[in-house]
Amino acid sequence: MNRPKTKKAGTMGDRFLVRRQVIMKVIKSYSTSVDAEVARIALDAAGVPSTVVGIDAAMEGGTAGVQLLVPDEWVEDALRVLERS
Repeated sequence: MNRPKTKKAGTMGDRFLVRRQVIMKVIKSYSTSVDAEVARIALDAAGVPSTVVGIDAAMEGGTAGVQLLVPDEWVEDALRVLERS
């Protein structure tokens, strides 16, 4: 994974981090956060960055479910990992 690069700023030699915007894609939706977290843990074990967002269907406003997101460039790897788990 690319790490933020450090660039020199101004004449004082100050340094700052230049961050790139990461585009996240929903690769799967789950009805519970437990199921989504199990999938996230499998991805983490395989070295695939991911995050879980949303609310359980059982909670108020949780009709959309819980989404598992990965960076755009990791989608294919993530789907392969989930197929095997």
